[in-house]
Amino acid sequence: MSKMDKAGVAALISLLLTISSETDAAVEKAFYVSPNGNDRNAGSINSPFATAKRAQSAVRAYKTIDSLVPVTVYFRQGIYYFNETLNLLNIDSGTINAPITYQAYGLEKVVFSGGLNVPASQIKPLGNIQISGVNTANSKKFQVVDLRAAGIAAAPASSWARSEINSPEKDPLAPEELFLNQRPMQVARWPNGEWAYTQNSVFIKTPKIPYSNEMENRVINWRRPNTWLKGYWGKDWYDEAIQVSFVNTVDHTVRLKDTPEYGIVAGARYYVLNNISELDAPGEYYIDRSTRKAYFIPDEEVNSDTTLTVTKLSAPIVATHEASNIIFKGILFEGGRGNGVEIIGGDHISVFDGIVRNIGKTGIVIQGGKNHEIKGNEIYATGTGGIYANGGERVNLSPASFTISNNHIHDYSRNISTYRAGIDARGVGIAISGNIIHNAPHVAIWVDGNNHLVDKNNIYRVCLDTSDSGAIYIGRDWSARGTVISNNYIHEIAGLPGKGDVSGIYLDDFSSGIKIEKNILSNIYRGVLIGGGRDNLITNNIFAFNQVSLSLDARGTTWAKAAISPGSDLQKKLALMPYRSSVWSKQYPSLTNILYDDPATPKGNSVKGNYIYESGKMLIDQLAIQYGDFKSNLITRDNLGLRNPGANDFSVSDWSQFKARIPDWQSIDNLNVWFK
Repeated sequence: MSKMDKAGVAALISLLLTISSETDAAVEKAFYVSPNGNDRNAGSINSPFATAKRAQSAVRAYKTIDSLVPVTVYFRQGIYYFNETLNLLNIDSGTINAPITYQAYGLEKVVFSGGLNVPASQIKPLGNIQISGVNTANSKKFQVVDLRAAGIAAAPASSWARSEINSPEKDPLAPEELFLNQRPMQVARWPNGEWAYTQNSVFIKTPKIPYSNEMENRVINWRRPNTWLKGYWGKDWYDEAIQVSFVNTVDHTVRLKDTPEYGIVAGARYYVLNNISELDAPGEYYIDRSTRKAYFIPDEEVNSDTTLTVTKLSAPIVATHEASNIIFKGILFEGGRGNGVEIIGGDHISVFDGIVRNIGKTGIVIQGGKNHEIKGNEIYATGTGGIYANGGERVNLSPASFTISNNHIHDYSRNISTYRAGIDARGVGIAISGNIIHNAPHVAIWVDGNNHLVDKNNIYRVCLDTSDSGAIYIGRDWSARGTVISNNYIHEIAGLPGKGDVSGIYLDDFSSGIKIEKNILSNIYRGVLIGGGRDNLITNNIFAFNQVSLSLDARGTTWAKAAISPGSDLQKKLALMPYRSSVWSKQYPSLTNILYDDPATPKGNSVKGNYIYESGKMLIDQLAIQYGDFKSNLITRDNLGLRNPGANDFSVSDWSQFKARIPDWQSIDNLNVWFK
C-alpha cells in the first residue's frame, strides 16, 4: 500500500471516529442540578444549577438550537424546596423521539418538597407555660415550633371539609399538617383512635349534637375557633368534617355550622378534631393559625436527627399544561397542601418509578390529554386519593389511552375518608393494570365512564371504615358501559367491624354493560354485587371463602323505583350522552331503546362458568334469572387444584379439573405473579 493510500485510510478512519463521537454526544443533551449548585453555573455535572426552574429555562434555550435530541435534566441527591409550582407549558415539550426527562441521577434520593423541614434546633419543649383549657399534665409533654421564625409567617385559609360525594377535583385546600420523620402525625382529636356516638335523641337533618352532663368540662373547650367534628353522620359510607359553630350549655348541645349531607342519625360515629384541648396523645399535633405556633407530642425521641416537616405549598409541586413528551423519573414528591403532581391536557406525560407521599390532597391528577402514563410509583399518606385520571371524549367514545400500571398505592385518604379512591378513572379508555392497592377506609378503584380496563391488580384491606361499599366500584349510570374487570386478585375485604356488607366488585344502582372475568375474590363478605343493572357478564371467576359469592337484585322493581323515574340521576346522565348515535349504538346496541324496554328489570345479565369454593351461594332475583343466562356455575367444597387456598395461595399448576367440571373454563392469566 502506498503512502498516499495509507494516508487516505487514516483520514477516513479519523473522519468516521469523529462522526461516531459526534453521534454519541448527540444521543442526549444533559443538564445537572444540585442543592449545592448555583443558577449562574453552566448546568454541567461539575458545575450544576441549583433549581429546577433554572434547568427548565436551559432546556427551553437548548431546544431552539436542536430540537431533535432528547434532553435529560439530572438531579443530584438532596431536597429541592418549591415555594411555587414548577409549571411546564407547551413550550417545554419534547417529541416522541426526543423527550424531555427530569430524573434522579443514578440511584440518588431526590426530593421535591412543597413543605418546610424545621431544623431540630427550633423544636423546643413547652415546659411550664400554661395554655387555657389544656391539662397541665398534657402540656408538659408538648414540643413547640414558632412557624414564623421557621419561615412560614402566614398560610392561606384552608378547611377540613370536603366537596361533593365524588368530586375530588373540587376539594378545598388541605390544612397545614405536621410529619415527624416522614410519618403523618394525627391532628389533635377526641376520642383517641376511637369514635364517639350521637345519642338517641338526635333527629335527622338537625345540625346539633346533644351531650351528657359528665361531658360538660370537655365540651366547653370545643368553643375554640376552628374546631371540627368529623363523622359518618347519616350513612356508613360517607364521612364529613363540619365546623363547630356554638356550644349551648343550657340545652347541652353542640351546634354545627352546616347540616350534614345525609342528616344526623342516632348512633352516628364521630370525633372532634383540631382543638388544642384534645392534644393529649403521642403522635398528635395542633397548629394555632393566629399565633403561628405548632404544638405536638412526639411518639419518638426528638434529637438532632429529628425531621419535622410542615406542609406549605398550596398548589401542586409540579404541573404540566398542554405539554407533551415529558418524563419524570425516580423523584420523591412530598410536603404540599394541594395535589402532588398535576397533568393538564397535552399528551405523553409520564411519571415513572417515583414516590408521592405526605400530600394534602391527591397524589397525581390527570385532567384531559392523551397517552399519559403513571407507572412504577409508590403513593401513600395522601390526604385524599392516590391517582385521579379523567380523559377521553364520551360523546364519541374516543379513548384517553392513559396507562396506570405497576403502582403501589396504600394508606391514602387520611383526611377525607370516602369516595377518594386509590385510583379514580373517569372518561373513556383508561387502563389500570398491575397495581397493588391496600390499607384504606373506602374504595380502591373507582370507575366512571366507558371502555376502561381494570386488569391484574392486587387489592386487599380496603373499605376498612365503611359498609355498603366495594373495593372496585361503578355506580348509577346506564351509559357507563364497556369496562372490563379481569384477572384481579381481590381479598381480605371485611368492611366496618360489626357491619360487613362490603363487596369485592360493586356494580351499584343499575350499572350495566360491565364484563367481570377471571378474577379471584376471596375472604370477602360478598364477592360481587350487581344492583339492578343489565347486560353484565360474570364468567370464569374464582370465589373462595366469601359469605355471599354473588348478589344480583331487581331493585328497580321494588325499593329503588324512584331511581329510574323521569328526572332521576340515571335519566339525566343518559340524556347527556348521544346513546342513540351510530357510534354508541354500534358499541352498545342494547342501550339504544333502554327507556322502552322495561328499564326497571335486570335483563341480559350472564353469570356462567364460575368456580364457587367454600363460599355462600349466589343470591339472584327471579326476574334476573328469567331474563338472563345463568349456567355452569360450580358451587362446591371440592378443591379443583388450588395449591393452598387456606393460606391464600390460589396458584394452579393443572387446570384439568376446572375444565372437566366447568364447561368453557379458561385459565386465569397471572397466578404466577400473585402467588410466587
